[in-house]
Amino acid sequence: MVKLADITTTPQKIKIPVFRTQKKFNKWYVEVYLKSAHWIGFAIWMKRQYPFCAECRRSSVALETHHETYINLGKETEKDCRNLCAACHKTIHKTLQDLGFATEREYIAWIQAKEKKKRKKHRQRR
Repeated sequence: MVKLADITTTPQKIKIPVFRTQKKFNKWYVEVYLKSAHWIGFAIWMKRQYPFCAECRRSSVALETHHETYINLGKETEKDCRNLCAACHKTIHKTLQDLGFATEREYIAWIQAKEKKKRKKHRQRR
């Protein structure tokens, strides 16, 4: 297990296997990746860099490091994740799940595409 004292910088990267199904990826992600020295070290590093919830800004709570995207899984940077308190983390996952999106960036991309389409339609009316 990685100890807090052992982590001074962003931890080493990890190689991600290729999965044929989302179900197999999800199982590997929970059972292997989230318990890896890489992820534990990265989460500790994130909590040192950003010791507050990115949503509610509370700092006196336990934080969970949340992936905004899985594109850089295994070689995350601080742009790929953010720290959330348990309540905010649960709310975000429930909201995304209710809307049918896997990640926040997927949801944001959908919103941006919708806005772009709306602006284009508005320009055509002029």
